[in-house]
Amino acid sequence: MEKSAREEVALAMVDLFASVDADRFYVTLTDIQGSKIRFRPNQMLQEVRHKIPQSLQLAQSERHNIILRLRVSDKSVFLVPLDDLKTGQLLKVEQAALFSIETSPGNFQAWLAIASGSNNR
Repeated sequence: MEKSAREEVALAMVDLFASVDADRFYVTLTDIQGSKIRFRPNQMLQEVRHKIPQSLQLAQSERHNIILRLRVSDKSVFLVPLDDLKTGQLLKVEQAALFSIETSPGNFQAWLAIASGSNNR
């Protein structure tokens, strides 16, 4: 079965997180009003990858959001999400971002990977 574009993007995001040693994920499902429906802590990388197709299909049909938070065991890298950025704000951090995504029209999220002990400001 061929992967959908959403599935490919989701898998690419998870792979980017894995590239900076994210090894566990906290998965939250929320409804359209933002209320938490389900929370699954400490999900292994391969488990999250395996569930992406079904999770995306269910989220679309039920109008739910899937939120991934990360846990990186190796504390040499910190992953920092910047939420609700407007276009101008995104442009200021985009070159330093691991990746960015439009979460709703005109609102973006950017993820920064910052080395521990980094003196960059």
